[in-house]
Amino acid sequence: LYLISTLQRLEELGICEPDLKRLMVLAGPHLARLPHGDHTARTARSLMRHCARFPCRVPLMRKGDRRRFVHRLRMAEWALANSPA
Repeated sequence: LYLISTLQRLEELGICEPDLKRLMVLAGPHLARLPHGDHTARTARSLMRHCARFPCRVPLMRKGDRRRFVHRLRMAEWALANSPA
């Protein structure tokens, strides 16, 4: 929740940190999926409640960045499909 609070404070100050916003967007689903018992479930619920109260606008990736990301994803899929088992 420190990351969310920090981003909220930066937004209040008019400071935009798109990389930190992307990190928050990436971290949320992983917290919700961790199978570490009751504590993780509480952490995920708390994160989801906080995000619902303070939505965060994340800018879309630029077209060139998206293209590089998809290319690397396809290369990784190809490497996994062609690797000896």
